[in-house]
Amino acid sequence: PWPPMPWGGAEQLWKRVTGSQYRNLPGAADEYEGLEEGEEGEEEDSEADESDAKPKVFHALSTLPQELVFVMPGDYKPGEKVCINGPHGPLLVPPPLGAKPGESCSVRLGPPDVYTVTVPDGVEAGGSMRFRGQDGLDFQVCVPAGKKPGEAFEVAPPAVMVQVPQGASGGDRVVFKAPDGGNLTAYVPEGLVPGQYFAASLVQ
Repeated sequence: PWPPMPWGGAEQLWKRVTGSQYRNLPGAADEYEGLEEGEEGEEEDSEADESDAKPKVFHALSTLPQELVFVMPGDYKPGEKVCINGPHGPLLVPPPLGAKPGESCSVRLGPPDVYTVTVPDGVEAGGSMRFRGQDGLDFQVCVPAGKKPGEAFEVAPPAVMVQVPQGASGGDRVVFKAPDGGNLTAYVPEGLVPGQYFAASLVQ
């Protein structure tokens, strides 16, 4: 069962952003939160000021992109957001257009960057093809069943969704688990608050 729902802060719990930079960080899980203390002496204040400008390091929860399925509340009114069970607790989300009270529906928690690619000649369903993303990176994907040359389908770049931990803010560094169990780091995008999610790319 989920913990008591923080209704008062729910308005801040949903936002999608992209473009997070990350890098592998061996031993990242051993880092401490906070900043190093300045040395004693006349330079203590200046060193402390310099340290304050450095990003802090936090441990963050992560999850694979996914569809969040829920039932629209019976007292829902058009224009309102709904509070649903997210991967790590309650999330306030805008419902799909046209959703009505009592209906089962879903929203996607994942990177909003989706590429539309066309199956090239000579490639059949189940075969692999390559395409170049907007950032110049090359991707290799499998052609879905039923798709023929000349037909299009959507592809989302590999990423995980990282939840901003308590105490973190824009520019701070977070350490999170990759799908293979290793540690990765990302920088919290500006404008996010604890509880919100952002997409961290898995493509180096």
